[in-house]
Amino acid sequence: MTKRMLPLFAGAFALVSLAGAGHAQDGSNLTAAQAAETRAKLEIATGVITLGRSNKDPMMLVVGAKILSEIGTVSGEGEASSAYDIAAVLDEAKGMAGDNQYLLDAIAAVPADRPIVA
Repeated sequence: MTKRMLPLFAGAFALVSLAGAGHAQDGSNLTAAQAAETRAKLEIATGVITLGRSNKDPMMLVVGAKILSEIGTVSGEGEASSAYDIAAVLDEAKGMAGDNQYLLDAIAAVPADRPIVA
């Protein structure tokens, strides 16, 4: 398995975990369309983050983190599930950005805490 495929598999596993946590909490299932949309966003986000890491492109990391932050998390009993640590991705982007104020502003604009979807 290549380094590029690992985040995609991790994202798919996280999606299954998120869907399972939502089902366990309130007994409802995501519709097929909602699950497909979430899966597509997750795959796109992890792909963009992987590409940003390999190209050392902080803007791609920011875009991937923004997509992930919009997906949200599903709360279960105890701690909320997470597909990716958005704060860690943003810290990585900040390290690559140096003193480029445009990039630093874009990084600061991405919410690191995802909303909890009940």
